[in-house]
Amino acid sequence: MKAVVRENKDFAGTTPDSGIIVKEKNGKEFSILRSGKDFEVQRKDALGQIHSHWAIQKEIKTLLDELSH
Repeated sequence: MKAVVRENKDFAGTTPDSGIIVKEKNGKEFSILRSGKDFEVQRKDALGQIHSHWAIQKEIKTLLDELSH
């Protein structure tokens, strides 16, 4: 299933109930975070600013819900 994604500046840097941190081979990392009915993907840019994108994908949301209990 394809995820629907859009930028979400209002939630950048907020603390989630549960999440997954993914570390890339190049040393960068991003977070997949539980957020309301859906989830967010957050990443810092080169200047250290946090960017958040809201997304919908049922399987990921279900996993994050299970992690929060």
